[in-house]
Amino acid sequence: MKNTHLILFILMAYLVSNCESKEPEDALIGKWVYEFPDNNIMLEFKTDGTYGVDTHSNDERPEEIIGVYKVKEGEVTMKDSLGMGACNQADQIGNYTFKVKEDTLYLQLIQDKCDGRKRLMMTKPFGLRMK
Repeated sequence: MKNTHLILFILMAYLVSNCESKEPEDALIGKWVYEFPDNNIMLEFKTDGTYGVDTHSNDERPEEIIGVYKVKEGEVTMKDSLGMGACNQADQIGNYTFKVKEDTLYLQLIQDKCDGRKRLMMTKPFGLRMK
């Protein structure tokens, strides 16, 4: 009887850990902003699978970095394509887990060979989500 209870407990713990909710694939869609006193940095994930980074969003100029992204099972893969400061070498891909909570985007580094993007994504959570 004790073994049956132990087996049921282990099975339930396994099921609960594997049923952890993943963010829906469209959870990243929208504009995410780091607010600073004299400058905001904006990261926008678009519905067409591209993203843009505007490191001086207060200047009303186009995005400085443009890239493509894919979302799968709570992870986002990012690859810069164009722009000053873009990491556009073939191996400079970034992989992050992500979580959205109350209009704040939290990214957790898995691996990123682009130091600039890694520094930007890991500075602090993005807030002020705008669709």
